[in-house]
Amino acid sequence: GLQIEAAAEYYLDDAFYDELAKTHILSVSNQYILFESSYMSRPIQMEEMIFAIGEAGYKPMLAHPERYRYIKDPQKEYARLKELGVFFQVNLNSFGGHYGKGAKRLAHFLNEAGMIDFLGSDTHHNRQVEMLSDVFCLDVYHDIFKRNMIKNDMLL
Repeated sequence: GLQIEAAAEYYLDDAFYDELAKTHILSVSNQYILFESSYMSRPIQMEEMIFAIGEAGYKPMLAHPERYRYIKDPQKEYARLKELGVFFQVNLNSFGGHYGKGAKRLAHFLNEAGMIDFLGSDTHHNRQVEMLSDVFCLDVYHDIFKRNMIKNDMLL
């Protein structure tokens, strides 16, 4: 049988602390809080919000880290997030260029650095599903599993 669980991406903004304080929060496998932010600007209290996720008993998981345009120094900025205990969930379609050259470049950076923890699809339309099947044929798809400890199977 197929088991489906509901989860959500939480947006790091002023309302985030209120969401985190709710008794019923949509986490991934009852252990990860999947979060995102603006693509253009880093949240002012990002580190404090990541700390709050841990304080609430969850592990922070950043959705599509390759798509944030405010990442200017990937080595330094991604390393800092890792120091804070953040897990990275990269969208597979980024490797196919679906989200632009910048996201593709950062996805490859994360792959080569061995920083990818989870793979996601973030598919909302049939076209994205079709593009996803093309990514499965790319050499980089197989390379991801050689360079990274992908934890998707631990969510089952």
